[in-house]
Amino acid sequence: DTTLSEKRNIQVRVKTVTGDIIFPEAGGFSLKSEENVIFPFNLNMNGINLKYATAQLLMKGDDANNPYYVFFAPEGIQPQFSFGSDALVDVGIGATTDKKGNRLLVKCEEGVAEFTVSLNGRNRTRVLVLPKSLALQSYVVTLNGRKHLMFSDAIVLQDGNSFTLLSDGKNSYSLSVYQLY
Repeated sequence: DTTLSEKRNIQVRVKTVTGDIIFPEAGGFSLKSEENVIFPFNLNMNGINLKYATAQLLMKGDDANNPYYVFFAPEGIQPQFSFGSDALVDVGIGATTDKKGNRLLVKCEEGVAEFTVSLNGRNRTRVLVLPKSLALQSYVVTLNGRKHLMFSDAIVLQDGNSFTLLSDGKNSYSLSVYQLY
């Protein structure tokens, strides 16, 4: 029985045929004890190359007219998304951009962040970034024919247009809804 210890100042280098990808590009991240991560790199996001992210993919939308991706940030890791310099980003909430050389870096603040990335104004793709604690409380539901993420500390069950929320030992719980498209 082995306990994993906290790892600090981790930086990952991936060798690809087009060159090395280093992430995060500056500094490092810490990985808490018993935590693990799967970070995407060279991910095609609706025709836009995500060079790397320090957030994990939770889900990809299936609506071709309104593409979106939902990522979550492991505890203690600042979410960063590195795109090619030809990408354009419309910052929504909780995010900033830094363009340098052949890359555009999106840095997300702690909590919920949202931005839209496009390629020369085309292929607009929404990105939602959640903290892991909120991602663990997420449910994909359909309301009026449109997909939404529902967040609750109760269990959410959908039956047609109605929902049942189950909570063991608690008579109050939180509930919030985010429209995916």
